[in-house]
Amino acid sequence: MAHGSGEGVWRSAPKCGDGNCIEVLVSAGHVFVRDSVDPDGNALRFEAGAWAGFVDLLKRRSLGE
Repeated sequence: MAHGSGEGVWRSAPKCGDGNCIEVLVSAGHVFVRDSVDPDGNALRFEAGAWAGFVDLLKRRSLGE
């Protein structure tokens, strides 16, 4: 699911039906993460490379590597 904003598009997982998820925005070498329940609250900012490493680690763990 995508939500427009002036800075980009916030995205959440398709399986996020109840709205209790995180949302992610990719913009200018950074990844921002926020709570979908509080979209006007603070967002965490990560360097794009650090976020990619985190996602890769999660994928490898879910595959049992």
